[in-house]
This record gives sequence, structure tokens and C-alpha cells, in this order.
Amino acid sequence: MLRSTFHQLQRAGSSVSFTAARASYSTTIGRKSVEEPSVNYRPGKEGYAPGMPHARGSSAAPMPPPEPRTAEDLPNMSKKHDYKAHGTPKQQYDYEMTKLRHSFQRDHLKDEAHKRSRQTEQRQKSLKKLQARQEADRIANEKRQAFETLMHPVGYGTGAERKQRVAEFVEARKEQRLANFHKREEQESEERLDNLIRLYHAAEDFVTHENLDRKVNEFYEQSLSMGTQLYTDRVGDMVRNVVDNGGVVSSQDLAKREQDLKDALDGTVLGGKVGYESAKTKMESLGDAPTSA
Repeated sequence: MLRSTFHQLQRAGSSVSFTAARASYSTTIGRKSVEEPSVNYRPGKEGYAPGMPHARGSSAAPMPPPEPRTAEDLPNMSKKHDYKAHGTPKQQYDYEMTKLRHSFQRDHLKDEAHKRSRQTEQRQKSLKKLQARQEADRIANEKRQAFETLMHPVGYGTGAERKQRVAEFVEARKEQRLANFHKREEQESEERLDNLIRLYHAAEDFVTHENLDRKVNEFYEQSLSMGTQLYTDRVGDMVRNVVDNGGVVSSQDLAKREQDLKDALDGTVLGGKVGYESAKTKMESLGDAPTSA
């Protein structure tokens, strides 16, 4: 009888406690579901998303990092160790070790402060470089967009208009290439004619069987009259001739330069003989240009 009564009371108590717990849980979830997200919320990384219940004891914003300790924050060694300075050898040893630990800790804090200041300077320099690079990229992007806008205005190149413009561009390019080809052919033809005229005039001075003796005599007579060596068979002889002249251009070279300059101005070749330019000018003045080869 007592046992059955105890079981009934136990079942009634468990049902009441479960009902109370469920009501409390539902109330807690309903209240926590409207909480704002964390200040440092980053999806999948840190913080609480909107509607997520925060852990008990947590805050909406992360706690600020503690201020770093410096050598000035380090307290001096307690005076209770002073009596060890004049105590037993063991006490004196402990006293020296305590002083050494304080000294090491102070030096360590100074090194950490110097390291933080150096990191801050490097971070500022990196930030300035990043800002300068971003500014340069922004300017370059603006220039590129402006250039693209000029090259491709709004409404340009759509539908039949674009095909017509492309066809006109292709046709103009073909005409320009053909004009360049004809101009190049004309220049090459003029060069061939000029070389042919030079060859014609130079043929008068060629050495043949008929004028061989005359050419040999002219060579010896000219060399003897100028007082120069008749022939040069080694490089040293040519170098010696240049050194003897002292770097001064001979009268023969000056005469040749003067004649070349005169030929260039008059349109003649090989010492005043008719060249292609002078012949072309003469024919154009007569109204009949020479035919290209």
C-alpha cells in the first residue's frame, strides 16, 4: 500500500518537473531567439548570428585585449628580501637570484615594447604602401574606363550599324595596305633605276683589254705625283699611313667629300654626271615622267 502510494507521488512529481522544465526552456528559447548578432559576428568564423542564443555569461562584444605590460608596470623587488643581502650564504644566493630574475623580466618587457613599436611602424608603412597601390589602381581603372568609353561610346556597334562600320573599316584597311604596297614598289623601282644609272656611268671607267695599258700608266703617274706608296700589302702599312697623317683627312678625301655633297645637292652622281633625280626632274618639267623598271 505504501509502496504503490510512493510510486504514484513519484510519477506525479516527475511529470510536474518535466512540464516546468519544458515551459522554462521554451520561454528561454523564445527570449533568446530575438537577440541581436554579436558585434564581431563573421559567418562561420566567430560571433553569434541573429536569433542564435548567446552562451551564458557571454557579451555581445568581445572583451578588449589587455594592455601589454611594460617595464614601468613591473613593481620593484620587495623589501622583505633586503635582509637576505646580509644573511647566510644561501640567503645571499637567493637574494642575487631574485635580483637577476627581476632584471631579466625588466629587460624582457623592454624588448617586447621595442618589438611592438617596430611592428607598429612596419604596419603603418605597409598600410601606406597598400593605400598608395589602391590609389594607383583606382586612377588606372578610371583611365581605362575613360579610354574604353571613348573607344566604345554608348550605342556603338549594335546590330546592322556595327556590321556596316566593321565592313567600312576592313575596306579602308585594304585600301591603305594596297597604297602602302604601291608606294613601296615605287621606291624600290626608283632605287633600281638609280643603281642602273650609277652602273652606266661607272662602266666608262671599267678596266678592259683596250684600255689596260692606259689605266696602269694613270695609276703609276698619279701615285708618283702624290708621293705615296704604290701598293700596300700588309695591315701594318695601312695603319702606319694613318698615323703618319696624324688623323688629318687628306686633300683627296676632302675633294671626294666635296664632290659627294655637290652630287647630293645637284641630283647628280659620280662627279657631276646625270643621275636619276636630275633625269626625273628634267622629264617632269617636260611633262613626261620616266617609266619605272
